[in-house]
Amino acid sequence: MQRRHKIILDCDNSFGLPGRDVDDGLALLYLLGRPDIELIGVTHAAGNTTVSAAVHCTSRMLERLGYDGIRLGMGWSDGNTDRHETDAAKFLVQSAEQYPGEITVVATGPLANVSAAARMDPGFFGRLARINVMGGRFTRQKVGVVPIGELNFSRHPTAASAVLRAPCPITLFTTEVCLSAPFRWWDLTILRQLDPWVARTVLIWMVCFGTRYLHHAIYLWDVLPAMAVTHPGQFETVPCRLGQQHSSHVSEGYLSLSDGRNINRVRSLRNPARLLQSAASAWRRAAPRVRVMN
Repeated sequence: MQRRHKIILDCDNSFGLPGRDVDDGLALLYLLGRPDIELIGVTHAAGNTTVSAAVHCTSRMLERLGYDGIRLGMGWSDGNTDRHETDAAKFLVQSAEQYPGEITVVATGPLANVSAAARMDPGFFGRLARINVMGGRFTRQKVGVVPIGELNFSRHPTAASAVLRAPCPITLFTTEVCLSAPFRWWDLTILRQLDPWVARTVLIWMVCFGTRYLHHAIYLWDVLPAMAVTHPGQFETVPCRLGQQHSSHVSEGYLSLSDGRNINRVRSLRNPARLLQSAASAWRRAAPRVRVMN
């Protein structure tokens, strides 16, 4: 029997909200569409939207696409840095206790929930299989000619610093490498094979993003750490240690390197086109276009 990876997606999903990014939702669709993934639950933090709106977006996606029985957890809300015993943090702790050494956390939003789980249970990190993280940057980046900000680590720098020092395997996807995974206008043929609501939501975001950045592509961002669970060989990683960060740099999502090997940083994608094909295959299984027969 094929081994199924036990996954918790920790995200700030805004899929379906006007003018908001779709990458968390596409990461969720990827995990749902993989037969070798067992999605234990989805935890939420404020980021792309409020935490309550993020939970609503995930709930609506699952309901529209016919998925039930997946646990949803509400976690960190923007501005509330002290409260750590949230439903999301409790669920993370309970899941790690129930499946020691088996859970991979795919973290695609601010890291407040993961950090809060470790504050609740000092042994939390030691019971995880690994954490795949999307966030941070080493240099200022642009989409086309327009500078872009960093929206994960910068939202809760203290949590990001705590998680990146965790004593468990960590794979880090920074802004630099994510910009090498575009979804271009000529990739829109993929959408024809998906549920119309999903396809329309992605198309609307492409128009919004293109107008905002004068650019012909969106980026897979949060899909990549989800894909690293099932396609680790498609990512070239280098061991590294993050240095001490100046507070003003962390608040903008900047990272610096030091000596040592406590995390694996993804340096490049071996075959971006093949990764997109694999993502599209999983999306089709999770959200197929249903043709009504006469």
